[in-house]
Amino acid sequence: MSITITPTDVSEITRRIEEILQDHPDLQEATVERSAEFNDIPGRCPWLCIYRLGVDYPIRTLGLGTGFRTQRVELMIYAQESDGTDPAECEERLEQLVVHCISALLSDPTLRGMVDTIDEFKVSYVDYDKSEAGYTQTAAITFTALMTTK
Repeated sequence: MSITITPTDVSEITRRIEEILQDHPDLQEATVERSAEFNDIPGRCPWLCIYRLGVDYPIRTLGLGTGFRTQRVELMIYAQESDGTDPAECEERLEQLVVHCISALLSDPTLRGMVDTIDEFKVSYVDYDKSEAGYTQTAAITFTALMTTK
């Protein structure tokens, strides 16, 4: 007797996140992408991009079969804002973008039924840039989607 254990498709998870962000009323002005090159055009801001970081499959229970392993999908959303003249205004815009992004995700922690829950949110402010076009700041929002294999 063979047992087939099937993990959740991570690309389907990122598609659901993309939909959630695009549908959130406070993110209607943002460009939302998945697995894209890093944005270097300030005029495209506000900008959000969803990336896969990795997947762990720790043993969940004794025995074999459905639910034998937990699937822990680590994800990251880059949030980027810009301002032509004021770094403090850029910071405030970025913070609002981060707040709205996290709000959208926490308002649907199953990611439209795709996962059991999301966990371990962390925000890192990873880039502060100044160019001829003005100031650009970027935050990395990392979190983990949790589910069991089927």
